[in-house]
Amino acid sequence: MRLRGLLDRTARRLGAIIAAVDRPCRRLLRTYALILSVTLVSGACGGGAGEPRPATTTSRPGGQGTSGPGAPVVAVLQETLERAAAERLSAPEIARLTAYVGLAGAQAVTLAAPRAMDFTALTDYPLPTEVPRGPVDGTTAAVAAMTAAARALLTDPASQVAVGDLGRRLLAARAARLDRPAITERSLAWGRHVGENTATWAGTDGYADLARRARWSPPDGPGTWEPTPPGRRPALLPTWGTLRGFVADVAACGVTPPLEVDTRSGTRYAAELRRLFLASRQRDAAAEATARFWDDERAGTPGPAGHWLAIAARLALDRRLDADAAARLLAVTATAIADAYLVAWRQKYFWARPRPVTMIRAVGWDRRFDPYLITPPTPEYPSAHAMVAGAAATVLAHTFGDRTRFTDPGQPGASTRTGPIRSRRFPGFGAAARQAARSRFLGEVNLAHTVEASYRLGRCLALQTGGRLDGVRDRVADPDALFGPGPGL
Repeated sequence: MRLRGLLDRTARRLGAIIAAVDRPCRRLLRTYALILSVTLVSGACGGGAGEPRPATTTSRPGGQGTSGPGAPVVAVLQETLERAAAERLSAPEIARLTAYVGLAGAQAVTLAAPRAMDFTALTDYPLPTEVPRGPVDGTTAAVAAMTAAARALLTDPASQVAVGDLGRRLLAARAARLDRPAITERSLAWGRHVGENTATWAGTDGYADLARRARWSPPDGPGTWEPTPPGRRPALLPTWGTLRGFVADVAACGVTPPLEVDTRSGTRYAAELRRLFLASRQRDAAAEATARFWDDERAGTPGPAGHWLAIAARLALDRRLDADAAARLLAVTATAIADAYLVAWRQKYFWARPRPVTMIRAVGWDRRFDPYLITPPTPEYPSAHAMVAGAAATVLAHTFGDRTRFTDPGQPGASTRTGPIRSRRFPGFGAAARQAARSRFLGEVNLAHTVEASYRLGRCLALQTGGRLDGVRDRVADPDALFGPGPGL
């Protein structure tokens, strides 16, 4: 009634103005009147027919206080990432955790959303059975589900308390804004059921038994992986590839085999290794800044998964995605990243290829060679960084278009020998992902061939995962090759 009265008063005033002006101006004013009427209706009815208007809740992805309809969903995922980093989980573990939490939010919001993801595509996923009867508020359900899943999967009591406190604040603010107690209670019950159901499913993927599984023994002989300087740490999570995947089927993507390790002059491997060695001698401040910008390997950080999910979260807020769209975006991005890690680890310990630092020292080019970045304690092929970048960019380009310009603040507080790391502006997701992939060559931890093959494998996996879950299609236009003919880029 209030909206109808407002429109009636506006129409009467505009009619009087139109009658009082000259004929040439009347058509223009009638156009303005139509636009104003549509604007008033849209502003009063925003949120969709039959769907309560979503709350605007402050979130802080990347340390920014941005708000928007999907902000509560983003806030829970961001808190999960921060707590996972505080627990000093490894990169694959962070990817796994955020995938489960993201999927819980996406599943919970389906009852209130016009479009639903295909959860039957998930491996061994038990669909929730206690489906509520009656309207459900998607924001409330998603926050409740994500909070329940995160609390169940995080192990530090402080992390569980932090996520729980955030969830309670977000849900209380949403309930006050919604002012529909019956819908709120129904949505809370449904969301908690989905979160608990997701956590139970996570408990069957083999993660709990990882430490008890047979240990991996590095193969003997030249041309195989061995611990690398400076710390010569043991292999990281060598049995990770035995876990149950989310959706991806590596056979469908056709893995490109790594180069045969052969350092004799004239072989492809020797040429690739020489190229990296020469590039290290020509390394400049720009190469160092790029390598460090995408490193994401420092302990206590959310890792590459957190880096790309932060980009997705900022875009969800900037574009003011509702809870449905934000939850689906974060879920598909996180799941594609998690499957990329799973396949990367499976291939790493199957091929067991040595890192460049090992081979450059072995051939005698430089017995004290140290790469710019600290070499991760995993075999060289494939590059998990490149695979994750390719997977994430594929999902984001499908959602927003590959020509979406965005600013990536990188790692707050990080720096190189030439100064602090500055934020970077990218013309699209493919361009950012290709730079992220090439950064592993610039950091001298992966060969160019490895980077190229890994980036394309990650993109293929995203189309497998995201395509089956949410219809992701390829929107990235890649060049024929990521590298030029020279020793560098």
